[in-house]
Amino acid sequence: MDEAQLFVDTVITARAAWQAAVNQIPLEDWEQAGFCGDWSLKDVIAHIAWYEREMIHLLETRQFEGSELWELPTDERNAQIYLLKKDQPLTQVLASAIMTYKQLLPLLEQISAAELLDPAAFAGMPPEWTPRQILAGSTHLHYDEHRQQAEAWAKNHPQN
Repeated sequence: MDEAQLFVDTVITARAAWQAAVNQIPLEDWEQAGFCGDWSLKDVIAHIAWYEREMIHLLETRQFEGSELWELPTDERNAQIYLLKKDQPLTQVLASAIMTYKQLLPLLEQISAAELLDPAAFAGMPPEWTPRQILAGSTHLHYDEHRQQAEAWAKNHPQN
């Protein structure tokens, strides 16, 4: 199996594990604060989708550019994403998250092993970075981080 397919398989596996962990949480708890700091599970789903949309833009344009929020330190960026998305209804957040992942996956499947490792494949990417690092941070590593939170939530908030 080549490096590109291995990367895609890792994304798919991590996303499925994230979804399985989320599915352990009753729907009525999805808007309850405290899932991740003050955020609800709904807020985290919107947060993940924001990062995925940024990766869609990267993959479609082959340009290392995106939202001006990237110019902020991570915590400030995440706080701004939260403020942008917090009032969206759960149904809208879920529909957007599903659609975003469905758009992202085929784009990931098109990237070659060479492109994953070559910053020059994306105009403007710093030469010390790799596309693989950037994509991993906004996909499978991100899913794993929040999966652990979902598993902890499910453990600490058992269903009746």
